[in-house]
Amino acid sequence: MRTTPEDGTDQAYRTSISRLLAAPRQLVWQAWTDPVHLAAWWGPAGFTNPRCEIDVKTGGAIRIDMQAPDGTVYPMSGKFQEVVLIERIVFQSSALDDKGRALFDVLNTVTFAEEGETTRLTLEAKAVALHHDSAPNYLKGMDAGWRQTVERLAAWCADRPASDREMVVSRVIEAPRALVWRAWTDPAHLPQWWGPKGFSCETKEIDLRAGGRWRFTMVGPDGTCYPNRIMYEEFVSPERIVYVIDDDGGGMTSFRSTASFEDLGAATWVTMRVAFDSAQTREEMEKFGALEGGRSTLECLAEHVAAMSRTKG
Repeated sequence: MRTTPEDGTDQAYRTSISRLLAAPRQLVWQAWTDPVHLAAWWGPAGFTNPRCEIDVKTGGAIRIDMQAPDGTVYPMSGKFQEVVLIERIVFQSSALDDKGRALFDVLNTVTFAEEGETTRLTLEAKAVALHHDSAPNYLKGMDAGWRQTVERLAAWCADRPASDREMVVSRVIEAPRALVWRAWTDPAHLPQWWGPKGFSCETKEIDLRAGGRWRFTMVGPDGTCYPNRIMYEEFVSPERIVYVIDDDGGGMTSFRSTASFEDLGAATWVTMRVAFDSAQTREEMEKFGALEGGRSTLECLAEHVAAMSRTKG
């Protein structure tokens, strides 16, 4: 973490984090402004929040008690200084000692930028006042703590439908994002892994670009044929693919899907979101096995990408 002298404070502790979250902005905003949601992901890995009280308005109060895996409680209080609906939150937070006295104050700015079906979250935090000699020891962990917290938020968002009409599946693929992106966008690779285990794809035509389409038949383990058509709306390399899928004119309602790819360095977090026309349709598709089918499809992707890695693509 970078430190610089500032405004009479011996050490000014700062951190800046930018993360693309596989969720629409409204959902990410709810994650920060609903205390039930906030308590589910707030804090470093392994922490829980037995007390989480927020009043999300300018001047509103914050009180969160974080509990470490060993049972130690770290209380925090704060106040919202600025709230711009689904765009920005600015709040000051203070770690408290066992008598409720502030150890230090941190100014936090969180912005939410819409990028298609995903959200670019940017967080900037800096210490603005130190009230106790122990404050520097606490602040040394601020950068790591915030990064783990944002990772927990990313996991929470990736596995949560934005509405009762959505179905979401996600998986970490142990391969760089460029390789996973190639598996989705190279016509020599996509038909080899697409679909649940035991299924195969017979391609009629394939044009992997915005405005293109892929017409194919999925053949089940018992030989049953399922016509499919995917019409591609958007390719944002190497972050996102948006497409509409139907049964190639057979009368089935079409569904809009978004595949997003989060760069984890040596691995990639792949999330597939499907938006149905109603909650009832989503429920029917889940009973039909769509959720399990999606998870199995990502398992097939993982196996195919592993084979690509072994043979170097």
